[in-house]
Amino acid sequence: MPPPPPSSLVALLYERARRDEPLAAQLAAWHAFWEFIHGRPGRKRPLDTAHLATPYGLGAAAVDLPALLYAMESCFVFRTRALAYAALSAATPGAPPLSLDTIARMGGPELRALAGRILASATFTSLGMASYGGAELFDFSALVWDSMPVEILRAELAEALRQAPVAQRSDDDPLRAAYHRLLPRQLRHGLGAYYTPPWLAEYVVETLWGWLPDGTAAPRAIDPACGSGVFLLAALRQLTGHLRRQGFGGAALVRVALRGVAGLDINPLAVQAARANLALFLARLLAEERCALDAPVELPIALRDGLDPQWPAHELLAPATPPPDGPFDMVVGNPPWVNWEYLPPAYRERTRGLWAELGLFALRGREKAFSKEDISALFAYAACERYLGEGGLLGFLLPQSLLKSSLNGRGFRRMRLGARALPLQALQVDDLVAVRPFEGIGNRPMALFLRKGSPTAFPTPYRRWAPAGPRRALPPAARWGQVRGLVTIAEGLAWPADPHDPGAPWVDGPAATQGPIERLSGACPYRARTGMFTGGANGVYYVELIEQRADGLLRVRNLAAGARRGVAAVEAVIEPEHVYPLLRGREVGAWAVAGSALVICPHTAAGRMAAVPPEELRVRAPLTYAYLEQFRAALEARRGFSGWEERFRVQAFYACQRIGAYTFAPYKVAWRYIASTFRCAVVEPGAVGAQAGRPVIPHEKLMIIPFEDADEAYFVCSALSSSPARLFVERRMVETQIAPHVIARLALPRYNASDARHRRLAALCRTGHTLRRRGDERGAQEVQRAIDDMIVGVLPLSAADVAAARAALGVEHSSKVLPL
Repeated sequence: MPPPPPSSLVALLYERARRDEPLAAQLAAWHAFWEFIHGRPGRKRPLDTAHLATPYGLGAAAVDLPALLYAMESCFVFRTRALAYAALSAATPGAPPLSLDTIARMGGPELRALAGRILASATFTSLGMASYGGAELFDFSALVWDSMPVEILRAELAEALRQAPVAQRSDDDPLRAAYHRLLPRQLRHGLGAYYTPPWLAEYVVETLWGWLPDGTAAPRAIDPACGSGVFLLAALRQLTGHLRRQGFGGAALVRVALRGVAGLDINPLAVQAARANLALFLARLLAEERCALDAPVELPIALRDGLDPQWPAHELLAPATPPPDGPFDMVVGNPPWVNWEYLPPAYRERTRGLWAELGLFALRGREKAFSKEDISALFAYAACERYLGEGGLLGFLLPQSLLKSSLNGRGFRRMRLGARALPLQALQVDDLVAVRPFEGIGNRPMALFLRKGSPTAFPTPYRRWAPAGPRRALPPAARWGQVRGLVTIAEGLAWPADPHDPGAPWVDGPAATQGPIERLSGACPYRARTGMFTGGANGVYYVELIEQRADGLLRVRNLAAGARRGVAAVEAVIEPEHVYPLLRGREVGAWAVAGSALVICPHTAAGRMAAVPPEELRVRAPLTYAYLEQFRAALEARRGFSGWEERFRVQAFYACQRIGAYTFAPYKVAWRYIASTFRCAVVEPGAVGAQAGRPVIPHEKLMIIPFEDADEAYFVCSALSSSPARLFVERRMVETQIAPHVIARLALPRYNASDARHRRLAALCRTGHTLRRRGDERGAQEVQRAIDDMIVGVLPLSAADVAAARAALGVEHSSKVLPL
């Protein structure tokens, strides 16, 4: 069935909000609050406004993005309230039924009166739902009625009511479909707005329910960032079943169940969605119980900041629902995932003190420049502090990096709440990365379960999920009972990488691998580095060779196509002095390297981060300087330099980052930063035209260990390619991000040329590279097995330890080759 046409109401409200003073004033109030909670539209991810506006016939020129967003959200609110109104009318004795046939027969005055009732909170009180306000910012009923064509209003009501029968007879989420139709995927992703699938919310609630103390009569759950209310619905399903088993029924069941949940959200659009979803659920519950309410019930959804529930979210949305009374038995939800640097400035300032208060900021100095602390960590700790009683339980969906990152999450991993150092017990972690539960995106989620008031005992249960059978997306609207058979869950354990450091990243693996991984922990004699970073100007520095002239100069063309920072494609003649072979992430696999392009690197091993000074470059390489000069404006506009790095760009506008003596080392062991498995290769010197022996420069998506000696490089690559070392790295890396720190505590021996085992491992690794170049995969796998056999004793491991590592990786996993 084709999707319905775009809403004409959106186009009408868009034009009126830009033109008419009353609605424009309402738009301004909405816009100020929207930017407080989201930041400027397109700040995190650019939005194609023309693409967003075209379906509504608004044209591509000069789109007013705030007005368009406001019109979309207003239309969504109207549809959700119409859907809730229809469901509650059907469940309320004496209320006039509302159907598509009724809408079709109504005239203009009747339709306008109905729409006004839908946007009024008093209407829902008469239908048994108190506290169903919050639509004031979106209420257009008194502002555009006179000019609204009746057919637009009829079409909007009909579009909402088409979902009413579904909502009345099932647990589907019709609001999700309406949200996706009105707010396109580009916009949702730009805002970081993702619906949690119902099955995942049910799994979290069901798991927490199993840890409740025996004899808990009527457990209470709160979601402090409730969004559309999917976790609250899951909690209500559990709670109503629990109450029915205790003998509750009828109106009493409804009232007790509602007292068992509470939701907060700072976003008025989310609050409207959550209230509508709860109204739909309660309408179904009343129908199932065949009862009616003798007095209105309070919808327990408040427009408040979950981090600070005493602060009402917006003064225009009165009457404000009071903050919920605690303590609660459970906190559930999927809080916002936003890095500290991307928080809207006003909101970041208002919440700044909470990080220190709860003990979450632990980095100082230069380390802080690389920190990307996530507000989800703050939500988890604040939720434990503000809402849970002693022994209360938390079940949150959080970024896996909170447990795995070396720089970020250190305060979070201490599992201690603020100045009181109240302990938190990690009960279980569910690693959901491989099943990609959020539709259309590949973030790295985990479900983390905590208990307040008890210390964490390591190792703690760590469960890795994977698709059962061929990899395919899980149905987003399914229930947990339907999804259970579509995944496999491998039981494992997790523990700190450094048992003496409570903030250390966590390592995980099957129980049999804990001993081997811990025996591999120590001090690594080798340090990994990051490849060259151009600050987003790859299109300037990356070039292809057209010819090498007889005078030794190079004719090159810059690789402008597809570059992040748009620059003109040019040809130029430059000196070879600062031109090197380039290696990119996609050109590195397991024991395989295949670079083709060149890179201009106006630095030296001695100067490192300081580029060759302009006065020197103009004298020694004037053609190279002239080439870079034509891109001066683009290079000076780069924003990749921050803090202490900025001075290098001031000294030389063409300076790059992540440059050191290691950049120019003749040999390197390299691996991809973005990869799901750890695979490395030795990079030998390459050629620039006829000039051989030039060091290859990897770009920033490659991690490298530099070497002056080829045998040492092949030995280290061999050791890193062994199954135990790979397991060590893969079980402590942030999924798909293999940063330099992952080898920092891998106890590799330093290469000893007088040790026959070291020489043999280096030779095996050379052979493996040769076989991969020839395409002899079977031979390369035999070399891998030989390295695993030879590594016993070179690493502090036994044959049984190596066997456990191989089993944990899996046979197909250990022989997998990353494509070039």
